[in-house]
Amino acid sequence: MHMQTLTRITLVGAMLGGFLSSTSSRAQDTATPLPVITPADRDFKRVLYENDVLQPSVTSNVLPSPDQNHQNAVQRAQAWVQTLQATPAKGIQLDPMGSLYVAAGQDALARQQFATRLSTPGLSLADRAYTLLLATKLFAQPEQPTRIHAAEQYLAQLNQLPPDAMRWQAQGEFAIATAYYYAGDGAAVLTHMHRLVAFIPRLSFPLRGEFYVQSQFVMMADVLSGMPDGRHVIDSLGTWLLSYATPSPELLARNPGYAGLGKSMQDHFHDDLALTALLGRSAPNIVATHWYNAPAPGTRDAVSGATTTSLADGTIHLLEFGDFTCPFCIKALPSMEHIHQTMPSVKVWYVTQSLGFWGNSLCSPEFEAEHLAHFYVTQKHYTFPIALWAGPKDSTAAGGVLPRKDPSFEHYAIVGTPTFVIVDGHGIVRHISSGYGVGITEPMLLRSVRYLIAEATQPSVSHTPPAPTASTPTANGTVTTVGPPGLTGR
Repeated sequence: MHMQTLTRITLVGAMLGGFLSSTSSRAQDTATPLPVITPADRDFKRVLYENDVLQPSVTSNVLPSPDQNHQNAVQRAQAWVQTLQATPAKGIQLDPMGSLYVAAGQDALARQQFATRLSTPGLSLADRAYTLLLATKLFAQPEQPTRIHAAEQYLAQLNQLPPDAMRWQAQGEFAIATAYYYAGDGAAVLTHMHRLVAFIPRLSFPLRGEFYVQSQFVMMADVLSGMPDGRHVIDSLGTWLLSYATPSPELLARNPGYAGLGKSMQDHFHDDLALTALLGRSAPNIVATHWYNAPAPGTRDAVSGATTTSLADGTIHLLEFGDFTCPFCIKALPSMEHIHQTMPSVKVWYVTQSLGFWGNSLCSPEFEAEHLAHFYVTQKHYTFPIALWAGPKDSTAAGGVLPRKDPSFEHYAIVGTPTFVIVDGHGIVRHISSGYGVGITEPMLLRSVRYLIAEATQPSVSHTPPAPTASTPTANGTVTTVGPPGLTGR
């Protein structure tokens, strides 16, 4: 298990252990019953456990959206904190106690906990960096000016630590950049992401892996895709970053194991580059032979029976590319329906294709289309528009037949399903992601959709290459300056 995860478990475990033991002793001394733990309390504690232990703040790149902060959860947090206050936190308990105070809306007390922890004599650099990173993440809420100001202050303190803290400093920059992404403030996102990627040349090669594995480049590309020169910057930045995922001959001579690590980093980053290939470009038209829950657009092709529609209609589009035999595509559809029902200003489409068979029998395109309509519309009751390609079958060289490839899948270079694409009102591709995760995919898609909605209220920002930010020795002993190209913010 990762050492930082163990640290998180120790911190939360110590806090809960102190709470239970102190409550038990008080109960014995006063002969009063222990507090009743309701199912709602258990659920709230489960959420805290998942957020603080299973997804540690030092690695998580998913922040809760504002609609997750329900009033009843805040009230339970406040009640729980009042119980814990009977025994003041100390030592390693101060960090999780500060987390609870933030959840309960008691920011002044939270900052007091962090201040006490940071003033601990002999506190190690790692513990100091961890506390500052935790506080940065907790207060990184742009919709609350006081909190985001506090987050920026904690990040400033984090950035004042010695170079050995670069790992945490980079994570702090990403935490605030992600928060600004929710708020649709692309300029602020790029300001912090510029600082983050500037760390990469100075990080040890193993620590660089955290950046390449966490797909942080994709979020930068999402923001850049809306800029006038965004496509150029995405390409040049991708090339620059890829160069630092390759171990130098000197590194390999010292540690041959870096070859495997570099290959893993490069594979992850090549996946990111493939995902971002369409970003900032005009979205290809959607081609379908059948439209369900929507009228067929345009003029029907006489041979294939297909119609074509453009996505440049002034509306944000959220597309899922998938098919009937893909279990995760099917699992994602309830989330698509939920977004369709709750965000009427966003057009949600399911783009799918026939496969040439039903069950264990080959069938005609019309037969398959009829059964797919029954499954998606009649049986599952999905109400979002469905664009189905059920084109003619073509003969193969071996004497068989195969369904003609879906033009939409080809134009969007779909290599795996489900793939999600978000297109802005100007018809520009702004987000692409693949795969489905329970409790992950829908918040991720909502994050990107909300960013585009909020972006419309932000002033446009032009981008020019910034000043160099890092130094590396060359073969002849001189020093050249290097830095991430084209990332500037406000």
